[in-house]
This record gives sequence, C-alpha cells and structure tokens, in this order.
Amino acid sequence: MIIRNTHESGKKLENVFEAVDLLENKCGWCRVDPLMNGDLMPERPLEIKISAGGQDDVQTQLLAAALTRAMVIAREHPGVKARVYAECAPDDAALMKRLAALGFADDDAIVRMRRRVVSGPATARLPEGCVLITDKLDDPAERRFFLERAAWLFRIENAEAWLNGLAARPGFRRLLLTARSGLAGEMICWAEPEMRTGVIGQVYTAPDWRRKGVASHLMEAARQYFDAYRLPDEYLPKVRFAKDRPLDDKLLEAVLDVRLRMTTASHLAAAAGYRRDETLLRLPGIDL
Repeated sequence: MIIRNTHESGKKLENVFEAVDLLENKCGWCRVDPLMNGDLMPERPLEIKISAGGQDDVQTQLLAAALTRAMVIAREHPGVKARVYAECAPDDAALMKRLAALGFADDDAIVRMRRRVVSGPATARLPEGCVLITDKLDDPAERRFFLERAAWLFRIENAEAWLNGLAARPGFRRLLLTARSGLAGEMICWAEPEMRTGVIGQVYTAPDWRRKGVASHLMEAARQYFDAYRLPDEYLPKVRFAKDRPLDDKLLEAVLDVRLRMTTASHLAAAAGYRRDETLLRLPGIDL
C-alpha cells in the first residue's frame, strides 16, 4: 500500500492523502483541516481536524499520516497553542480504538443539555445600557450582518441556506441585545412542536460586553419566550416530553447543544438550569 498526497478542490495538496494498492486501486483517504478559532476557543486557538475513511485495515495508517501532517502545521505556528482532534460518533468503538492507539484522549464532545421551562419572573437583569429586541431577521441589512457573523464565528458553510431552513421553523426568533455602541449579544431560537421542545441555537456576546450578564439575560429571555409560546392544540394529544415525562400545556422543554471544551458556554448553560443529557458527537484529540 502507498500513501500519497492528492488534489482536492479548495485544499492544500499536502493536507489531503489517499491510499492505493500496487494496482492503483484506491483503498482509503484522509485529510487535515486547520482552523484558527481564537474567538470561540481562546485556550487552544489553532484547531486541526483530521479525518479518514476507506478500508478498515488502512485507516490507522491514514490517521497516522494525517496526525504527522497536523504536527507539522502546529510547528508552523510557534507560540500558538494547538489541538488536533477527530470527529467520532458516540457508538463508533472501532474508530475510537484507532484514535486511542495514536494517543487521542476522549476528553471533548458536543453534548445536548436540557431543562424544563417553567413560568416565573425574570431572574437575570437587563445589562445596563442595553435594550432587548426580538425579530425574525426579516430586515435585509440585519440578515446580512447576522449571516456574516455566523459564517465567521461559527464556521457555518452555506450560511444563507442554513438560516433559511431555521427561519422556516415554528417560532423562529432572533433575540438581540443592543446598546448605543452597537451589538452587545444575540441568540437564535425556535420550536420543535412535535417534541414540545424549544431549541436554542448560537449564543454570541460581543467582546466588549463579555462578563456583563449579556448571555445570562439572553438565556433568561429565551426561557420566557418559550414559556409564552403556545403550540397549536392539534399537537397536544399526540406528543410527550423526552423520556416519557407527562405533558403539561404550560411547560416546554428547552435544549441547547454545547461543546464541552467551550467552558464558558458550558458554565452558562449550567447556570441557566440546563443539565447534560446525551452525547451527540465525540471529539477526541491531542493538545500540542
């Protein structure tokens, strides 16, 4: 078997590999995707994702080749803390075993956090100088600015199609905290009526407004919005909360997906009453 670099649109030649046998039959592939992500991951600004596919017996060698290339990339950024990681489905024991053999630690994941939404007065004050605005991102200028932030901060590919899909969901809203200086923070949320669930999407706080209660107020505003949101009567006889919890026409469950290594987001969700439920995606890695 031969492992060599190969061309792939939009990728550097040295970041893409393929494995072929002596007859030039392709047996597998791997790629390396570096990303400078200091806004969301300040403790490890350089993230390098590796991935591989193909025949089981060649994947370990392909992952090793990708890991070696990732280490070279990290050395090209002296003084910048880096992390090499891979994506692994929660039940993919074979891939996790291959990664563990290469030194990857199972110490990061995207998890779903849940809480019941109950009625009650606001528990997080409005930050001084801020005003809360709720909209559907119908204004073209606001929509454009939001898409630019989403593409840059959260690395969302084809952000416009992504937003169009979310905006079509029941109860879609953007919750915006603004001040005279401009944007303080924002959040998007929507409902999944069949599950009687409110979903919180991305939460963002502008750098100048961090540690001033902006994100906490947005989380509380989402709770109040979900509490006020009433589902059509035709859903009520058919649906139940997750894990067979009983229906209540005044209660919704709220969910939020969080990456564990984003400690600020994890602490924010926990402080707002959310508790870890299921693991959606494991992100084993190596800190360099």
